[in-house]
Amino acid sequence: MLELLGHSWWAVGALALAGSGTPVQATSVPATADPSLSCVDYRAEARYSGVGYDHLVHISNQCERAAKCDVSTNVNPDKVQVVVAAKATETVLTWRGSPAREFTAAVSCRLSE
Repeated sequence: MLELLGHSWWAVGALALAGSGTPVQATSVPATADPSLSCVDYRAEARYSGVGYDHLVHISNQCERAAKCDVSTNVNPDKVQVVVAAKATETVLTWRGSPAREFTAAVSCRLSE
């Protein structure tokens, strides 16, 4: 491994810090994106990235068809559209380096045609 890193102490230090565990703040329990779509769930996560918190929304689609979802948060109200394939999970980054370690996600999904 040190050969790959070129014996760089900086790289070894960075790897040690990266593996030491980054604080993660779960901001909500898994929720259903749309009550009529019980096969689509999401959860919000604020992950510390060294300069602030990255706001992530994980969307899990267990439906037989793809789902088209609109994602926004109380920190970033601009809607982002994402298509989640059937039986798949997608993660949406809504904010990078936020000082806020908590946020609320709003997800609205419908099945694709």
